[in-house]
Amino acid sequence: MVDTLKKDFDIKDIWVPHEIHPETPPQGRAMNELFSQFDVDHMLAECRRRVLPYDLKFGALTWLSNSHSSLEAAEYARENGHYDAFHHAVFKAYFSETHDIGDRRVLQGIAKQIGLDPQELEKALNTGIHSNRVAQGTMEARKRGITAVPTFFIEDLPPIIGAAPENRFRSALQSIEERK
Repeated sequence: MVDTLKKDFDIKDIWVPHEIHPETPPQGRAMNELFSQFDVDHMLAECRRRVLPYDLKFGALTWLSNSHSSLEAAEYARENGHYDAFHHAVFKAYFSETHDIGDRRVLQGIAKQIGLDPQELEKALNTGIHSNRVAQGTMEARKRGITAVPTFFIEDLPPIIGAAPENRFRSALQSIEERK
C-alpha cells in the first residue's frame, strides 16, 4: 500500500525494526500457541481481504517465525542499498509463501535473489553487527507504546495501527498536503 500511496503523495518512508514477539524461540513456534485458531483464521481472512487490491496473497500461516535474524538481515540490506527489495522479498517469503524467515538459509536465498552476497549476510548475522539497531528500534517502539505491527507515524497525526484501509492513509496524507 505504501508503494501505491507514493504514486500520489510525496512520502519518505523509514521502516524501523521492531520485534513484536521477542520471546519467540529461535526455531519459531506454532501460531496457535500464541493465538487461538479463531483469531489466526480471522486475522488471515482480514489480511487476505485487505491485500486484494495490491495483487498480494496470504498463505495458510501456521508458524510464527522468530524475526530477529530477518530484522538484522534487513538492516544489512539497508546498509547495502537493498532495503526495499529485501523488505518486499521477506514479506512475500513469510506471508505468501509461508517460509520460516527465522531460518538463515531462507534469508540467504532472499539475499541472493535481490543481489546481495549471501555469505556476507551470514557474516553480518554471525557478528551481530546490526543487532543494536534492532534493539534500538524495539526500545523506541516500546517507549511509544507500539504493540502491533505495522504502526505508521505520519508527521504529527495520531499513529495508524495495523492493516488499516488505504482511504485512512489517503485522508491523513491529504490533510497534511492541505496544511502546506
